[in-house]
Amino acid sequence: MYYLLLIASLAFILDARPFATTCNEIPAGSTTMNRQNETVTLREPLPTGYCESETENGGKDARSRIFNCTSDGASETYYEVADCKGTAAGTNPITVNGQCMTGGCAGFTRDQYENGRCEGKPESVTTNEYLYFDSSGKCQYNSTQSCVNGEPQFKFYNNTACSGDPVGVLTAGQCEPRGRNSEKLTATD
Repeated sequence: MYYLLLIASLAFILDARPFATTCNEIPAGSTTMNRQNETVTLREPLPTGYCESETENGGKDARSRIFNCTSDGASETYYEVADCKGTAAGTNPITVNGQCMTGGCAGFTRDQYENGRCEGKPESVTTNEYLYFDSSGKCQYNSTQSCVNGEPQFKFYNNTACSGDPVGVLTAGQCEPRGRNSEKLTATD
């Protein structure tokens, strides 16, 4: 009997996916300028130290970026290649709201499609994208994160209490329509 319980427990543990990696993060409320010279305020912590790569047009166009946060400050360094190597195309300084912190995060691949059904070849693929993730389900930064059927899920609200219906839901492994387009997150870490 105990042997069967042990096997059942191990099967559950092996099937579970640990999506709460610990990351160094730029805190919410930090600001930067985008390429259109507009101020962007981070709505939630931004994981750092991972090279995020995006390819478009079947891999013909590539770019990458990496966020960093140290005691000296924070920045986004971007490249016109897929691997954050070589000479950077530019750096955007980030004004840190407080100081760098450690928190939960999860890694994903994001496929974006030019149809509302996630069908065919993706128009754009972003790999090694890390997002803030706290699987406790508590409301933070106008959102909650949890696991549904073993996959990370994000719910976004228009209020700090996360009350009422969410304005957006993103569940890894599911096709999420966005008007005429769609996207699908696949959890990687």
